[in-house]
Amino acid sequence: MLLLFRSFSNTPYIYDSNTNDMFNIDEDVFTKLQEVNGHVSELKDEKIKKSCEEAGISDEILPLQIPQIFKKEMDELNLGFTKLTLGITHSCNLRCSYCIYSGTFQDERTHESKHMSMEMSDKIIDTFFVKTEDSKKQPQIVIFYGGEPFVNFPVLKHVVERVKELNKNTGFSVTTNGIMLKNSDILDFIVKNNFLMNISFDGPVQDRVRIDEKGKGTFNTIISVLQTIKEKYPEYYEKNLGFNVTVTPATNLPETVTFFHSNPLFKNKNLNIIRHYDPDNAFCRKYDLMENQELLKGDFEKLRKEYPEIYKNNPSFHNGCYLSTMIQINQRSMGNSGFLPLNSCCYPGMNTVFVDINGNCFACERTEHAPVGHIDKKPVDDEIVEKYVNTYYDIASKHCPQCWASHLCSKCYSHVKRGDVTEENFLEYCDSFRQSVKSALELFATIKEKDEAAFDDVKVITSIND
Repeated sequence: MLLLFRSFSNTPYIYDSNTNDMFNIDEDVFTKLQEVNGHVSELKDEKIKKSCEEAGISDEILPLQIPQIFKKEMDELNLGFTKLTLGITHSCNLRCSYCIYSGTFQDERTHESKHMSMEMSDKIIDTFFVKTEDSKKQPQIVIFYGGEPFVNFPVLKHVVERVKELNKNTGFSVTTNGIMLKNSDILDFIVKNNFLMNISFDGPVQDRVRIDEKGKGTFNTIISVLQTIKEKYPEYYEKNLGFNVTVTPATNLPETVTFFHSNPLFKNKNLNIIRHYDPDNAFCRKYDLMENQELLKGDFEKLRKEYPEIYKNNPSFHNGCYLSTMIQINQRSMGNSGFLPLNSCCYPGMNTVFVDINGNCFACERTEHAPVGHIDKKPVDDEIVEKYVNTYYDIASKHCPQCWASHLCSKCYSHVKRGDVTEENFLEYCDSFRQSVKSALELFATIKEKDEAAFDDVKVITSIND
């Protein structure tokens, strides 16, 4: 399957999903491929047809890799157990307007005063560390998740101290709203144990969307916390701290970009830009969905068009939108392997596990509706996993081989709406994924035209000319 597209300079390209390769072409090749809707076999120009075939471009429809082979290959990679994520509380000290646990999402839990017990945390540690004597198979990093993880700081601290006794090489990470870092005991502990830490902070719109239980804004509190960390632990602030920035219909994007680029607290910081626009959320429904969606799309498009001119300046907000995708495209494997990958899926439980407050185990924290086991029985039940993966594969195999974006698709189990693996839910986001991939390829090609070594380039865009 082929995608015909143009860079910002109007230069024509082909992207071939079978080889995962990109080709710079001339206008005549582009026009002739357009005339046959990208079907190489239907080309009447034998010279162009031969050039395409020599480059490995064909109309062949590749099947998805079957789960059994995928599992075997993942096992042979011997990556070890990369991360264990612990959902240690359902409680939170904020009431963010767009939060999935705010009570405005159908079929999702709400904030509640429930925490993982010390006993449960010990069962988890025993399972993944004590009973797993091979350090290679022990988690390389333990991630704390909530709610707000620091609300259950005693369990977080207990887990860290026990794990350090069992495996000194295991690292720790936490995503937090940052409010409880006002407590010096918590902050000092996090820094002492070299946590990677992401603080959720939305910039100028913070006081409207990230409010506390009394309805008060939290902008000044977070800025004060950040100033304290930077002054007290400057090296930690520089190396270990990043930010999750959520963009919603309430966000003034130009104002937000200016804020993050002008405030010295965020200079050269890693920003993870999260676009949140869900009509199932009552908060989003307060806005004119179409009007605000188009406005944000236009603002993001301006950022995308700016990026090729400024990416070398390390613009934090633009990088948060585009850098990781550019690196992934740059590092993509190429060549016809005879099959397509199963989107961006993992094999559940092989390298990562998420455990909630009750000991239920999942592929990750984004698949809370699909448990694969329980800590008191089998943390990862092979029969449950096999059924889950096969259901996903059966649906994907009907659609993905016919999709030009299949090789670069970031879809996985977590993108299937509310975790319910049905064909309708699987297909819901496909159009937006395709548009996202096309936009990324246009941006990537544009930057490569200006700088072939961009993003530590190891891949070269080859040419097919008439």
